[in-house]
Amino acid sequence: MLVLGAAAGCVFPAPRLPFPPGPRALTQAARLLRAPELAVEIDWITGCVPSVQTQQGIRAFLERYAKPPRGVRLVLDEEIGELAPGVPIPETRMLSDVQIHELARRHRNLVLQGEAQSIYLLFIPHRASDGSGQGERGEAFVEESFAVVATDQVRGQGFLAINGNEVERFVTQHELGHLLGLVSNESHEHAAHCTNPACIMYSQPDLRAVLANWWRAFSGGLPTELDADCERDLERLREGA
Repeated sequence: MLVLGAAAGCVFPAPRLPFPPGPRALTQAARLLRAPELAVEIDWITGCVPSVQTQQGIRAFLERYAKPPRGVRLVLDEEIGELAPGVPIPETRMLSDVQIHELARRHRNLVLQGEAQSIYLLFIPHRASDGSGQGERGEAFVEESFAVVATDQVRGQGFLAINGNEVERFVTQHELGHLLGLVSNESHEHAAHCTNPACIMYSQPDLRAVLANWWRAFSGGLPTELDADCERDLERLREGA
């Protein structure tokens, strides 16, 4: 990821640094890559509906890299106004991991047909920090084909020509990459992310990222593509190698 002058508040945010996917997670990722159709169920806390830019990015990323023959079906399913019946969203609009998973358990309800596989995306305002400073913007739970994005958090981190919706699109696509099994190949994996600073799966806010992506900050865009190594990883997973 790219950091441009943190003192001035110009930050290209780094999503959570997860452990590399284990065997069970990679098995689930391979199911997504081999599915004839992918259905993406999207729920959101009031005020956090994903932007059109993000919705288009979800479809484009999965069509290009998961390649389901019968396509990608996006389902804008439900606006969530309370944690549970009679339990309001906290005034801080910050949710814990326990609350996030309980919402997913309660609201993930898409009925699949045939051999289709589903991805569940939950857009919330803010995610409580675990003290490490990581994971506040988004996280992928690969074994569950489930990712959470902290919409208010990421939309507030636009900088220069890059608006908040572009940051939201980027973080969402990055988490989708993890759901597809990236990055687990030791040949180009560092802290479960790609070592190529021009790849959407790179995450380190270091000098290499600045040099590889400086022009994007002035053109209004963040990375949208996987590098060749990550694409080959997806093909190996798809083929069972």
